[in-house]
Amino acid sequence: MPNQMGVFTGDGLVFSDPSGINCMETSSASECTEVYATGTEVTLTASQFSTESAPFKQWSGDCAFAGTADTCTLTLNSDATVGALFEAEQRTLTISIIGDGSVAADGQTICTSEQSPCQITVNEFANLSLDGTAATGNNPVFWGGDCEGTQSGQACFLTIDGDKAVSADFGRAPATVTVSVTGGGAVFGQDGVINCRESTGTCSAVYASGDTLVLFASELNNTVFTGWGGDCAGTTGTSCELPIPSNRTVSASFEDPA
Repeated sequence: MPNQMGVFTGDGLVFSDPSGINCMETSSASECTEVYATGTEVTLTASQFSTESAPFKQWSGDCAFAGTADTCTLTLNSDATVGALFEAEQRTLTISIIGDGSVAADGQTICTSEQSPCQITVNEFANLSLDGTAATGNNPVFWGGDCEGTQSGQACFLTIDGDKAVSADFGRAPATVTVSVTGGGAVFGQDGVINCRESTGTCSAVYASGDTLVLFASELNNTVFTGWGGDCAGTTGTSCELPIPSNRTVSASFEDPA
């Protein structure tokens, strides 16, 4: 006499050996049920979609005995019903806002200056796009904490692989650093935002007034660095520590090999 196995799952995948069940939360009933001959040994495997999706937690129903193991093996002597729970760990995203503004995640406001500091519960391994908007004026957001290194005024892309803390500063005026390169070398900033060569033309990035940026001259393809100009003029060596009280312009020159 045939026996029917039915599987109910969350945000993950359960498949069987022998084949017949290939079940996820959005599957049709036919993909989550199968009829097997009496005495058939069926192994069910619970699988995460990806490292960013909810992990498998535990079995229920006729596989409850298997607990948190990834597989459950049943010998079908009667109908069976199995549940598979997929559930993400919860992590905390702490947002601190300086000045008057707000932070949104994927288009939805999650923290304002009046609410700051905000603690948001987020599924582990979620990918968030954070945007900062000043309440008044045109001051861009300056990111800090786990968003450090994101260009001011741009979205911060954050993977929640643990508890995270982010600061969003709307209280400082923007200042632009402009860099030009002559010759075959390159100039880059210690934050990775500026990465400039002669072939790229003039490079610029916006920082908060009062910041300090360290620029490095890199001799590529046997070029020789010959010196800094502009607001780094007079600096010796291949690095320039540049205070940014307002807009700054820097040039770097390289001689090509003879």
